[in-house]
Amino acid sequence: MIFFSVKRKITVRFQSRTMTFQPPPAHGNSSFDYPARIYCCTTADLIGIGRIFESMSRKDDLQLIPEAAIKSRDDFPVQLGVQNDGEWERSQYYSGLTKTISEDVLEIKKVDLNKQISNLKNKTNPRIAVLNGFGSGIGDTLVGITAFSSAYKLLRKSVRPGIEIIYSPEQHTKLTSIFQHTTLIDQFHIAPVTLKKLLEYDAIFDTGGMAHRPDFYNMPVVDFLLTLFGLNPDLVQNKNKRNSLMQFRSDDNLKIRIREIRADNPGKKIILLHPKTSSIFKDIPDKYVIKILRKLQASGKYIIVMDETIPSTAGLPVIDLSRQAKSFAGLYSVISQVDGILTADTCIYHIADCFSIPTIAWFTMYDPDVWARYYPTVTGILLSKEKGSGFLNQKPKNTETNLGKLAKLWGETDIDQSLRLLENLMLNKSACDASARNHSTVS
Repeated sequence: MIFFSVKRKITVRFQSRTMTFQPPPAHGNSSFDYPARIYCCTTADLIGIGRIFESMSRKDDLQLIPEAAIKSRDDFPVQLGVQNDGEWERSQYYSGLTKTISEDVLEIKKVDLNKQISNLKNKTNPRIAVLNGFGSGIGDTLVGITAFSSAYKLLRKSVRPGIEIIYSPEQHTKLTSIFQHTTLIDQFHIAPVTLKKLLEYDAIFDTGGMAHRPDFYNMPVVDFLLTLFGLNPDLVQNKNKRNSLMQFRSDDNLKIRIREIRADNPGKKIILLHPKTSSIFKDIPDKYVIKILRKLQASGKYIIVMDETIPSTAGLPVIDLSRQAKSFAGLYSVISQVDGILTADTCIYHIADCFSIPTIAWFTMYDPDVWARYYPTVTGILLSKEKGSGFLNQKPKNTETNLGKLAKLWGETDIDQSLRLLENLMLNKSACDASARNHSTVS
């Protein structure tokens, strides 16, 4: 977590929200005595706010406050999970703005959440904040909910916590609807919040800047998050590392539409193709989208649906479900009703795991084992097989050289093999479903 104050009153527009920051009184006691004039956020929030201040020629009015000075207060909430001291320093280091950093700041010091909970046992209904929520994207958040569910169960053995998310306006707009399908979260708040607000909590989990840790790229993300929440991932069963939204209910109109598609195409399986992401380097290029579509059509076994309109597919045999998939719940509904999925590296395969939908996901920038190890019906394919041949754990710039490298990676990808893998996944799923039905009948 980051703490800051301002030297002069300023009103800014930050991620669609208007915010006014007030300075501490110009005279009298230390600014620490005015917690309503000290603000708390994450590194990402501070960088965004700093850019706004700079654009208004007010950069010097923003001043960081050493976190140790705040966290040492007697009334500061209990810190649960791994301590997040040095978030700003890690951000500067990973951004290349500083060349050295203490190992104590960089490495994760493992903790035992069960022991930490003992500090809350005099509180029957503690209010617990999760600063930064569980990530910035839908996939991150689903994995975060999965990991936090184990922490929540442990908390519930001792106390009845009220969990409140504090995150940026952008996260609030994009991610709040996901939490409506869980029973974990009670309230949501927009960052930055004042220190006065923060001091109202009994305890805090702080996930700010979590990607700025070496282990983030070296272990499955769900295991990383379990560690961050103070749990030993080796003691959590693999089935509890899979995604699940218990309160989800598929849209009735979408179910009717899918039944119509099946009735019009008896014996054929419905395949969802999702080629686009937030980065051109993770997208399935249009050339290969068309190639995949034509191969699926030529097999005569499949009906292809898409959850977004792709201009390059105009005139091809695709059923457009983009209208039904506009909302988060709509997208979930579409995924829950199909037989198989072909997708780029985006949230789709995380959602597919909720419903055990057979899925092939192509990766170019991240190791699929880090993100999908515990998803039994998802096969991740990394396009870059040799070190240096792709963009693994990189954020490539949009240059002609990199685009050429991307084209080469896709040119070397065996699409036929990927389609065979999907077919095998679907056959295995059908066999498992049939076995489960037979077992249920016998029982």
